[in-house]
Amino acid sequence: MAALQLSETEDVVLISKTEATVSNSTRAQGGMAAAVTANDDTLTHATDTMQAGYGHGNATYIQMMTRSAPKIARTLKNLGVPFAPTLGHEGAHSKRRILHANGDQTGQAITTTLLQHVKNRVSLYEHETVVELVTEKGQITAVHTTKQRFEHPKAVILATGGAGQLYARTSNVATATGDGIALAYRAGASVADLEFVQFHPTMLEAPGGGLISEAVRGEGAMLVNSDGERILRNDLASRDVVARAIHRSDTPVFLDARHVKNFTKRFPAITHHCLTSGYDPTVDPLPVAPAAHFMCGGVQTNAWGQTNIERLYAIGEVACTSVHGANRLASNSLLEALVFAEKTSAHIASGKEWRKRSSFSSSPPVHHRLPDRAELQQKMSASVGVERHQDDLNEMQAYLKNFESLPADNTTCSEDDHLFTVAKLVTTAAQLRHETRGAHIRTDFPHPDPKWQGKQITFQLKEENDEQTAARRTVTPLLT
Repeated sequence: MAALQLSETEDVVLISKTEATVSNSTRAQGGMAAAVTANDDTLTHATDTMQAGYGHGNATYIQMMTRSAPKIARTLKNLGVPFAPTLGHEGAHSKRRILHANGDQTGQAITTTLLQHVKNRVSLYEHETVVELVTEKGQITAVHTTKQRFEHPKAVILATGGAGQLYARTSNVATATGDGIALAYRAGASVADLEFVQFHPTMLEAPGGGLISEAVRGEGAMLVNSDGERILRNDLASRDVVARAIHRSDTPVFLDARHVKNFTKRFPAITHHCLTSGYDPTVDPLPVAPAAHFMCGGVQTNAWGQTNIERLYAIGEVACTSVHGANRLASNSLLEALVFAEKTSAHIASGKEWRKRSSFSSSPPVHHRLPDRAELQQKMSASVGVERHQDDLNEMQAYLKNFESLPADNTTCSEDDHLFTVAKLVTTAAQLRHETRGAHIRTDFPHPDPKWQGKQITFQLKEENDEQTAARRTVTPLLT
């Protein structure tokens, strides 16, 4: 969306690690939330968003997002996204307000449509990886990739998605390795709310896996144990509640969708990957388990996508706009990305003066040995997963710290470097927040603590080559 709008006045370069069609946005099944009916309104949507985020969100930005949703929906429809005439229902929404397209392939419908409009209007570089954002005195001066270097860009927008590959089980694409967060952090950008890693409750527990959208539960599917008994009174509770219930179950948990009408027509992609994995959703209860799904935190931005680095913007999952709070409301991810893409592109095109910036110059990548990725994923899943405890977090921190004293080997790659950096930040943030709130569940601090209400954990490198976490972490009031 940002590239499309900016291409009207600017020369735009779009860089993708693989094909531009490969992204978490493309995988989005459920849809995009928007209050577009007479019995719904944008304030109710905002209230649902704030409640799902456990009061940790920025109310001003949330209302800005929900007010923009109907207009975004009209824009997408005019561009050719084939939204269905009926609306879906998902967890923690008080109304049916989920716009969906091609059954359960809304993300693919939106990204394909936008790419068709933009592909002949920008310079697209696929299979090219950004390895460094070069900054001097708080201003971005170059973008260094595996193939070339772009000097003195007018603006750089990060839209790199999340870091699901930190975990052994994830709904994310294989390229979701926290690149944007790590690159921005090393460039001097502030990052925040990284302890809030949302786990989607229902990943198919089978070889090949695959996400099963909560839109399926919105159509009446139920979560049951091995005896067929329901494990929750409300199958459409917020994602943290449902993920925790499944995680704590003493027996395997199944999603029973056998009574959902027209399942194969409404959910063709889900039907396909269930059948591929050996399950027929119209006949079989589907074994499910939580999987890393969405980073609620990321690179701190304002309403126009600005970071604290001049000319560096961030939008989508890589950004922390604080609209998701401690737990993202279902189907707000596509909405957030599109709303703030519009606002970011408008700010760049306007040439408005930059807000106050830092004086930091970028730090080089790490120069020590990195853990085996599969081992890192297993340890993050065990220690910094659905539930956390201080002992496990301390053990994870010690594990990561050990690598910093080992010499680098020749197998180091930028993705593993980025995963290591983000793992340290997520673990440290989880250690610091001594409470349970939303997606951050501490078994040793099992309740929300009023002292943490409205407090945000942020990290920012203060000077070149600063490797001391204690010197760069802060707890600050959440801006509202």
